[in-house]
Amino acid sequence: MFHKIIPGLERAGMSYDDRLYFDLHTEQDIDHANWMSEALEQLGQDDEARAQVRRGALLSLGARFRFFSPSLAPSRA
Repeated sequence: MFHKIIPGLERAGMSYDDRLYFDLHTEQDIDHANWMSEALEQLGQDDEARAQVRRGALLSLGARFRFFSPSLAPSRA
């Protein structure tokens, strides 16, 4: 996910130090995706577990939305 936004952050003039969070997460995204796939295979065995996984996914998406929303707003500079 993060690798797609780094070019935009670079075009916006962010230095490596300013975008360190994103660069580091880019390196970890593949590991995280593999780990999540393995965890979901084990956890999604019944309807209750799948409902909990769905709730967690929606909470995660909501957190990401709140994090990224300010950066999507028009600049007031």
